[in-house]
Amino acid sequence: MIRTDFKRANLREILELQGIDCPRRLDKSFFSSLIEEGKLLFVGDSYENAVKSINNLKEGSVALFPNKFRFDKEKADREVKSLEGLVKIDSAPVLRKVSGQDSVPHKLTKSFLEEYQILPEALIQEAVNRSKIENPPRGIYWIGRDNHVRAFTWLRAISGIEMQIMNQLGKFFGEVKDKKPYGRNIRVGVGSREKPNLEYEFSLFRLPIFSYGDKRKFSEWTEISHNSNDPDASYRGGEHDKRVFPFYFWSAPSIFAYYNSMSFVSNMGGNIPDDRRLKFRVNPFPIPKDKRVVDFIDRLRFQSLIIDSPQEDAKKLKLSILSNTEIEELIGTKLILEGYDNFFYHLGKKNLDYLYNLK
Repeated sequence: MIRTDFKRANLREILELQGIDCPRRLDKSFFSSLIEEGKLLFVGDSYENAVKSINNLKEGSVALFPNKFRFDKEKADREVKSLEGLVKIDSAPVLRKVSGQDSVPHKLTKSFLEEYQILPEALIQEAVNRSKIENPPRGIYWIGRDNHVRAFTWLRAISGIEMQIMNQLGKFFGEVKDKKPYGRNIRVGVGSREKPNLEYEFSLFRLPIFSYGDKRKFSEWTEISHNSNDPDASYRGGEHDKRVFPFYFWSAPSIFAYYNSMSFVSNMGGNIPDDRRLKFRVNPFPIPKDKRVVDFIDRLRFQSLIIDSPQEDAKKLKLSILSNTEIEELIGTKLILEGYDNFFYHLGKKNLDYLYNLK
């Protein structure tokens, strides 16, 4: 799929992307004709069947989700910001499985993480494996040693790495404001995705910048934080008032800033051998593994619609695009069915051109 900006395709654009000629008015009779012609394909009534349908969706047709997949926006946002829709990666069962120990701490400790060399991807994979298909995770969270929650959702992580690739190609703006890290903190600037002339300036703290072999890479990733004022990262809502401790929500811009800082620090090393250079040694944010994964995500973003009108309203057939929450539920389902490590990876040199198509 060709992505040139952050604008989501609307209903008409999704149909036209598949070569479907649209009349001026998109009404029930038009949608009914597309269903009869096999251009609008129902995905089934379960998340498992829906994932299988999206896996097999061909060009020229559009997936159609029943109204039962629809999420109320306020409820969806509340469940993410209250953590109900996310999976906890530092629960005792997860720590036991990943460490191989029966006795584990009540929360992540420096000594435990370093002794058993635990990386975030191992915790995320095990937490996803333990998730139920009827309640798929939309993202993850963990609690740092400072008792602060860190959280993000799948699409925010995906958009963050897409923004980094676009930045490298000159299609999006972001920069590191400092000439070098101060300790393990970096000041950054990120352009707004909605307002062309607006820039968010903020800092990233306690980044996992270490030399090769430093055991702190296993323990310090849990403490990363930021003070971004972009709307998604800084939004709190009513759920925030119920919390005793602060909450670091990682938005797409703040995750992009993490990657941009990672690139900046790596380039600082010049010709210094890898075992002596300071660089990011761990990445808690998942990256789509290959083009096959991006195709699945894009079929949900650009080749899927959902029935917006209740089934009992027989006079109307109102369709709309999938919301981010609805897409993340399906990503979570796919992770459970097919394996986290078949969908995401976290660190390592790799050509990421498949994340952004310039054609």
